[in-house]
Amino acid sequence: MSRTGASGCSRLPIPPRNRRELIQHLRAGGRQKNAGGRSLRLASLLTEGYVADETHPVAERVYAAGAIVHARATTPEFSCAAFTHSKLWGITRNPWNPEYTPGGSSGGSGAALAAGTAYLASGSDIGGSIRIPSSFCGTTGFKPPYGRVPEEPPFNLDHYCHVGPMGRSVADVALLENVTAFRVAAAHEERYPWYTDPSRRPAIG
Repeated sequence: MSRTGASGCSRLPIPPRNRRELIQHLRAGGRQKNAGGRSLRLASLLTEGYVADETHPVAERVYAAGAIVHARATTPEFSCAAFTHSKLWGITRNPWNPEYTPGGSSGGSGAALAAGTAYLASGSDIGGSIRIPSSFCGTTGFKPPYGRVPEEPPFNLDHYCHVGPMGRSVADVALLENVTAFRVAAAHEERYPWYTDPSRRPAIG
């Protein structure tokens, strides 16, 4: 099976990380048959019954490119640690040595890639949440610059928090980055005007 196709990620299995800005659930009539959405736990015992109410633009682009999202990767609670374990999901271990951590907070994505259960994964990064797992797991990750990849409010105003690709090679990461970046779909132009018109970006300071 070809790993790439005309759509960029045709039939490529991708596990996104389990946090709101990456694993948004589809509205009624969307790609998922479960019209009410899926659970939204953020690796926390406090989020019982939470359901995401919309689809993140990164997830939309991945679906549109033909990728198969076959799993959800673990994170620490609220994605706030450089390791990956929580009371909800337990400990995520490094496939190279189970005595070690895969890092965090995108440690589930890093572990899945290192174990060979996926070619690509998604992450988000403020202080190393893509870069640390990529380093610990011997894989590749990229923290895009601000404005390169669409983000949901309020994270779209954070110049340090960026959604980015993770993979088993530089070429795979570049493939996913090119799918998720650049043009903003018309449906999102009102929510993210600065992606199509940089002069409309919020001022800093």
